[in-house]
Amino acid sequence: MKRPLLSIAAAIGLLLALVPPIAADSGDALTIMVMKHACAASIQTEADFEAVEAKGEGNPVHVLAQTVLACPTTAMPGDAQSPGAIAADPSEFEFTVTDSAGTSVSSDDATFMAAKLCETDVELDANGDGTIAADVCLDTSHYVFTGLVSGEVTVEETSPPSGHEFGTFRFTPTELQENNDEASLVGSMTDEPIKLDTSGDTDDMVMLHVYNFTSSMPATDTVESATSDSPSPFIPITLLLAAIAGAAAFTTRLARRP
Repeated sequence: MKRPLLSIAAAIGLLLALVPPIAADSGDALTIMVMKHACAASIQTEADFEAVEAKGEGNPVHVLAQTVLACPTTAMPGDAQSPGAIAADPSEFEFTVTDSAGTSVSSDDATFMAAKLCETDVELDANGDGTIAADVCLDTSHYVFTGLVSGEVTVEETSPPSGHEFGTFRFTPTELQENNDEASLVGSMTDEPIKLDTSGDTDDMVMLHVYNFTSSMPATDTVESATSDSPSPFIPITLLLAAIAGAAAFTTRLARRP
């Protein structure tokens, strides 16, 4: 399976091409995207995670920035994340997405999309050094599940990384990209497996940010997750916020092009 490394422009272009921007209905073609985050060892409960979110002081962009700082993205070994971009170490895990017709798609059959946000992608001097550099980037890699139909959908992490367990999930904030993804939620964001009803989704495309917490008890197997023992990578908060805000503006401009 080809696993291309894409810039944010190419990544957004591919996502827009996957599903036409029309109102969804039960039975329409559906795309589910999963961006996997491995949290630092200090985050073991929903309360710990919410304490991280609280640092964003109610601003959705700041909230997302805080969670990315504490829980950077990770990918399976062999799926190369963006070189030089800030990310967690690779880890072994598996997701299975089952649609309303009973069709199941696993991570092995999903398309890995290696993407990153760089100053040159958003045409923004994010770190204020007076230049727009191609090597100041944040990894935004994720998995794209297609071949599904809209309606009742289950997203299950069938095999979490060693030393981690399912914690919680979030949708992309509407402040960054207009969507009604959260309206598809059935139950709560701590329920596992994740239950959705996408029949009312406006674009038949839902992005899930899935956060793994460190396990309260050590794993018994010998597969080591480097992210559970490694400190969270550091990125200046002003850089991350600028990159996220710039990406939102870039996405809007791209969507408005004829």
